Amino acid sequence: MVNKKGREEYMSTGLIIWGIVVITIIAVFIYKAGSNINNQYKYNINIDKVGFDKFKLPLIKLNIRGLDKYFLVDTGANSNVLSMDIIDLPEFEDKIHVVGELTQLGGGGVSEVVKEIQECVRTEDEAFTIKFSVSNSYKNLADAIKAETGLEVVGLIGSPFLEKAKWIIDLDSLVIWAKK
Repeated sequence: MVNKKGREEYMSTGLIIWGIVVITIIAVFIYKAGSNINNQYKYNINIDKVGFDKFKLPLIKLNIRGLDKYFLVDTGANSNVLSMDIIDLPEFEDKIHVVGELTQLGGGGVSEVVKEIQECVRTEDEAFTIKFSVSNSYKNLADAIKAETGLEVVGLIGSPFLEKAKWIIDLDSLVIWAKK
């Protein structure tokens, strides 16, 4: 016959073992959930913290024609925009592929007819050939960002690119995730 003290020790040991099993199951579940999240994405791009802290705008660095430049990510923009200033750089000289013209609504609600060009931009992991309208419609904003942060914004990435690239913006972590 088991005395009361032996029974309490047996029950206590059983509870400890049961607690370890429950903690192990929870840890495995959390690990697998985290792995599944990470397996949904090919890579991530960091949003510039200084630009975000100052202006609450997501700025990312992309490579265009061998130049690492900052682009503003604008989910409300229905086109991608390149600054006229970058087109004047030697890297672009005589190599611009104009694919047409379009009328776009620029800064201040003014419509303008702009050239549309095709360019390749690269992250560290992937390259995209996309259409950009060439305009200085956001020049005042780009100038303000440069004055406050020293970051030169040469383009705007709009929703057509975000959809094509399957990017998801995570402003809590200041990261853009690229879905598989």
